Amino acid sequence: MHAEKELGLAAALLQTLVALIERELLLVERSQRQQTDSIALAPLRIPPEAAAKLTAREREVLKLMLEWLDDVEIAKRLYMSIGTAKTHRRNIYQKLGVSNLRELLAKLSR
Repeated sequence: MHAEKELGLAAALLQTLVALIERELLLVERSQRQQTDSIALAPLRIPPEAAAKLTAREREVLKLMLEWLDDVEIAKRLYMSIGTAKTHRRNIYQKLGVSNLRELLAKLSR
């Protein structure tokens, strides 16, 4: 039983690390693009067909995600727990048919 608990904690830690690495890679990519492009990147907008699939609160969370805020910052801004912010993020990914922020950004930029 003890080993199963440790394995679960290790898996959760690994997921967190992967999410942080993905976020960092996206920030580096964006920074490199901004340096090479003299034109500022236009902020991504939520297409109406995507917005229709989300609740009002999920749309609020998504807007903050598009401002490059993490779950902790989103939770502070919207006065919710970090767990609730993570749940909204997961629901947004599921409803829009993506599995991470990189896919979400690609889908919204089309």
